[in-house]
Amino acid sequence: MVLMIFFLFIPLLTMGVINREYSSGTIKLLHSSPLTTRQIVLGKFLGVYGFVCLMILLFVGEVVILTFSIKDVEVLHICAMLLGFFLLAAMYVAIGMFISSLTAYPIVAGIGTFAFLTFLAALGLFFRAPTT
Repeated sequence: MVLMIFFLFIPLLTMGVINREYSSGTIKLLHSSPLTTRQIVLGKFLGVYGFVCLMILLFVGEVVILTFSIKDVEVLHICAMLLGFFLLAAMYVAIGMFISSLTAYPIVAGIGTFAFLTFLAALGLFFRAPTT
């Protein structure tokens, strides 16, 4: 369920992060400030990723509550799952921002991000180990 939310929500968050600066002309103001391009992109990444991390932290709260109500819970598996969620969210945000920087239209960036994430999911299914 969380993966489906990532899959649908993150392309919508990242579709206008970079290209909106170019279309509105505010990129000139950003470049005239004493910031490097790396700092601008990193700031935008951390802003979107921080918002996504808040969403994950809501899910962590639910997991913690459920962990106390289940007997003999495997804490290491839950921690590995949560680490995977944080890393997957970082990858999705990075892909969305990259595709946002390639086009001038936010809708094209959103659809492109969604298409690329679909391609990655299909690749993951193709290379998945067979179950017995």
